[in-house]
Amino acid sequence: MSLTINHQTNDISASSGSMTIDGAAVGAETLLSTTTVSGLPTSVTVGSSTIFSSTYKLYRIRATNLCYSIDLGYSQLRCVSGGSVDTGNNYYLDRRLYVNGTAPALSGQSTTSIWYDADINAANSDNYSFHNVNILLYDPASTKLNKRMFIESNHVNAAHNLAGSRSLAEYRPSSQAAVTGIQFFSHVATAQFKSFNSMDPTIKIYGIS
Repeated sequence: MSLTINHQTNDISASSGSMTIDGAAVGAETLLSTTTVSGLPTSVTVGSSTIFSSTYKLYRIRATNLCYSIDLGYSQLRCVSGGSVDTGNNYYLDRRLYVNGTAPALSGQSTTSIWYDADINAANSDNYSFHNVNILLYDPASTKLNKRMFIESNHVNAAHNLAGSRSLAEYRPSSQAAVTGIQFFSHVATAQFKSFNSMDPTIKIYGIS
């Protein structure tokens, strides 16, 4: 039996006999958890060792309607490893920030957190006050590899200019350990997450086949 695949129509046909194709679709996403942020916390941690397991090698984290109680709420991430949030100088970042069509700014650093977005016009009660972020996290359950992330975010800055960033980030702990959570927070310790236009911030985690 010969197998023919038409790449224009995606049809698959066999010259004779029967054919069965089985298995999960590559790239399929499975929703594993949903966190709705309420109560004005200063940080939000999502994930667990059960969610970030060896079942998947790739995870997507989608955060929508993130909003802070202060203006210019710079957004940051940290990893949970070994039962606690790692605040050490173990994060590396290569970020390009786009603002209103201008040339991207590039930054590379070793620091105590991942700065994935900046200059957010957070405190104003208008339609410019929130930001969204999409994160791809590679193999967090591994105890042999550094943890790499690709991060995309979008927001409007203090001048109401459309802005966004794309970041390549890596978590390099002093000793290799699994990542069991991701913490979101602002660069200002007293900044709190709040609702935007009566919509609470939401963070979802997906496993990707």
